[in-house]
Amino acid sequence: MRLDTTLRDSEPGTRLEASETIRHSQTKAPLVTVVMGVYNGERYLAEAVESILGQTLQDFEIIVVDDGSTDRTGAILDSYDDPRLLVVRQHNEGLAAALQKGLGMTTGEFFARQDADDVSEPTRLKRQVDFLRLNPGVVGLGTGCMEIGETGTKWGSSDFLLTIGAAKRPWPWRAQ
Repeated sequence: MRLDTTLRDSEPGTRLEASETIRHSQTKAPLVTVVMGVYNGERYLAEAVESILGQTLQDFEIIVVDDGSTDRTGAILDSYDDPRLLVVRQHNEGLAAALQKGLGMTTGEFFARQDADDVSEPTRLKRQVDFLRLNPGVVGLGTGCMEIGETGTKWGSSDFLLTIGAAKRPWPWRAQ
């Protein structure tokens, strides 16, 4: 299923109100659901979204929860015409609330996390899903990363926390 939620201004200068939701049926659930929370992420958002859309594994959906952005984030997300991209808009509640909302909407067998200022290598999802399938006892998988400065300078590598997991296994935020 695909869920579109939008926000609109009730009057200029007033708070945003959530509109009705519209549901579209899909023929099958995707293999991977990528969840991204964003607040005022216009600087790097397009590159982050493009890095997921350009994955070699194409059986995925992206749920981007716009956490009440006031910059061009909404316009950037609205510029995409890809049925795999689901945009959910909410009042600014913080990254944790945005991620909880996105994680609660996952439909894929696996889910992956990406921040709005991250860029994924093209084979990221395929390699992570392959590893999880070969290792069914593993329920979460982290990756290393290369830190890149604003000018594109590579600073070095570090470690991530959970970046992909098996959504059908018991997770505390999923209703059983």
